[in-house]
Order: sequence, then C-alpha cells, then structure tokens
Amino acid sequence: MTDIVCNGAFVLAHAGLLDDKDVTTHWADADRLAHEFPQMSVQPDKIFVRDERLFKNRGHELVVRVAKRSYQ
Repeated sequence: MTDIVCNGAFVLAHAGLLDDKDVTTHWADADRLAHEFPQMSVQPDKIFVRDERLFKNRGHELVVRVAKRSYQ
C-alpha cells in the first residue's frame, strides 16, 4: 500500500506512476498538477482517492484517517 499526501503526487507523477490514475492534491496546486500531467485525471474536489493499493489524499490531516482505515 502506498499513501500519497498532498504534493507528493508531483513526485510520483514525475516517475510516471500515476499515469491513467485518478489523483488529488492540495486545492492550491490542483490546476498545476493537471496542466503538468495531463495523462492523469486530477480530482480537485476530492479529499481522498483510492485506486487498488494506492491511496491519494490532499492534506496531511487525512493521513491518520487513511492509516486507521487501512489497518482495520
């Protein structure tokens, strides 16, 4: 399982690991992420996106929620 927090999406996007995936990031960076990586589907209104074993969320406050949900 991988959890991407906030702008960590940029790191994985540069590596090509988010191609053809739904992703989210901090609202202030969503437009830039979508512009720089059109091969992804940026969901700026979502606070949490799950795709198989990849969790993406747009803020650090969600890390605890993701961790709790993942290990239940």
